[in-house]
Amino acid sequence: MFKANASSIYLPLRCCNALELEPLRCVADNLADKIPAHITLVFPFSYSLIATRQGIFNRIKTIAAAVAPFSLELSPEVSTCSGVHYLKVVGDQAALNCLERLSRELYALLEGYGVAQPSSYIPHVTIGRYLFSVSEQEIVSQRMSLQSKWQKLSTSKLSFLVSEIELERITPEDDGIVEYRCPLRASD
Repeated sequence: MFKANASSIYLPLRCCNALELEPLRCVADNLADKIPAHITLVFPFSYSLIATRQGIFNRIKTIAAAVAPFSLELSPEVSTCSGVHYLKVVGDQAALNCLERLSRELYALLEGYGVAQPSSYIPHVTIGRYLFSVSEQEIVSQRMSLQSKWQKLSTSKLSFLVSEIELERITPEDDGIVEYRCPLRASD
């Protein structure tokens, strides 16, 4: 699915109720068993030079050191766009601004390596994927089915603490292998 030597930078979901997402993801996301639930900061990109890798790791560490851990939650509504069904990230404006700042700074870091920032960024957690060849009616039906399942599975508001950034390498088989993990700076 992804090009060879691809990597992605994301915020892993580490919270006691994140496991509620897994049954839902397993139904509709063909990558659920390969890549954990996460919020993508930088969509898959390629880089190959070893010196580049260490430079990227060092810069991620610098960016992470300037950000304190923060809390976010997931919307109770399933949304659909560009081949995915997802739960939008919500929270207070300061936390959402922090999330957007992290993404913007990481893209600025990678701009010198030919990685362009998308024109819009919607922080989300993917819970399903669909083929572009399916009809609009099938897409709506899938979304409604996921919404129904999500309402049955979710026993409480899904909130979580963002406390680290991970860079993963995506194998040709679409497995995600964490190459670098960096904590956000400790709260003051």
